[in-house]
Amino acid sequence: MTKSLDHHELQGDLTLLHPTGADTAGARKREIVLQGKTLAGTLHTLLRILAQHEGSAADQKAEVIVYVNDGNDGTSPTEAFRIASTGVVTFAQTPAGMASDAEVTAAIAAHEAAADPHTGYQRESEKAAANGYASLDSGGKVPSAQLPAIAITDTFVVASQAAMLALTAETGDVAVRTDLNKCFILDGTDPTQLSHWQELLTPTDLVLSVAGKTGAVTLVTGDITVVATDRLLGRDTAGSGVAEELTVGGGIEFTGSGGIQRSALTGDVTASAGSNSTTIGNNVVTNAKAADVATQTIKGRTSASTGDPEDLTPAQAVQVIQPAMCLGEFNNTCPQNTTTQLRVGTTIAGAIVIPQGYIAHILVLSAHTPTAIPAGQSCNVKISVDGADQSGSFGTLQLTDTVTADEALPTSSPFVIDASSARKVLTGHATCSATSGNVGACLTVWGYMYKP
Repeated sequence: MTKSLDHHELQGDLTLLHPTGADTAGARKREIVLQGKTLAGTLHTLLRILAQHEGSAADQKAEVIVYVNDGNDGTSPTEAFRIASTGVVTFAQTPAGMASDAEVTAAIAAHEAAADPHTGYQRESEKAAANGYASLDSGGKVPSAQLPAIAITDTFVVASQAAMLALTAETGDVAVRTDLNKCFILDGTDPTQLSHWQELLTPTDLVLSVAGKTGAVTLVTGDITVVATDRLLGRDTAGSGVAEELTVGGGIEFTGSGGIQRSALTGDVTASAGSNSTTIGNNVVTNAKAADVATQTIKGRTSASTGDPEDLTPAQAVQVIQPAMCLGEFNNTCPQNTTTQLRVGTTIAGAIVIPQGYIAHILVLSAHTPTAIPAGQSCNVKISVDGADQSGSFGTLQLTDTVTADEALPTSSPFVIDASSARKVLTGHATCSATSGNVGACLTVWGYMYKP
């Protein structure tokens, strides 16, 4: 059934269904015909598109045939091309410039028949074939079956020419002759012929000359380059290079007998050349070179045993220089041997004055009597400072009829009298057990004083 549709009657999609099922070639046919009229009213078909079943199998293959009016076809336009189910397009007429199927087939046949149509390529049939080209295995390597045989050179060690000529050798094999220390290579084909063996030449390995000597050279001192007196061979210039003659200095000198030594030291510290024993010269250490000392100190040592010098205060210095000197004597007529009466509370004549600004250290009190004290009597001797009794600061100082001389030490040595702000007066006293009697006695104070 054919139905004509005006353009305004077609809306949306257009589906053309064949009502009858069939599997024969050309079955299930449906077509679209586009027609028109000329100005004179002549009806004609412009385009016809036909879709139908391809082949006779029970499948869904289709082919499309397109018909185009070539100008005088009326309502039966001419087939232009068809499209098979495989997608192959077959033109009814060959387009301009396109070869026909027959032309293409003929060209391919002619190409394949040519002796060598592509000189830059080889046929695939020649791969891995004689006079062809090698193939590659899965690892990208040429299979060993396609490689030529590899020639292996053997090396033989022999001790004579006869042994060399008896070898079963091939061209390229090497014979090492231990009798000649030489090597020969078989460059011919017959190892039994000496002429087929070629000696391998090597450069000589002997030193041509070392200090005029050749062969196995042993050098002695005289073979070394002549060196000037008092020089060493070495290198002072930066980087590696030839040896240089070096001098010595900076307190180093040659001994004159094949050695080097430290030069003699002169000046404040002296030493003989090559000696490690140094000596400070006499009268060379000046005050400027001695260690600094603190103000109001001198160098000495009060610590027990021998040791390093110490900075001593004036008090320490006096103790070292004059550890006990007689500051003065308290006496009536002492040290003359005249009799003076001692009674209870008697003051021994005289006094010792410690001037203002000084400090006195009392080390020992010494008392003696030039005349015997009566039997059974005794006198205790003491000192006072500005009238204050100091007997508690000393041990007992006692004179008896049997003890005519006694000494007392301070309980805290030394006994210090500080007169730095005002002068101090030291006086002596005697307390006797008798109330009468004449006894000559005197008191001596041993110590020192200094100005701090």
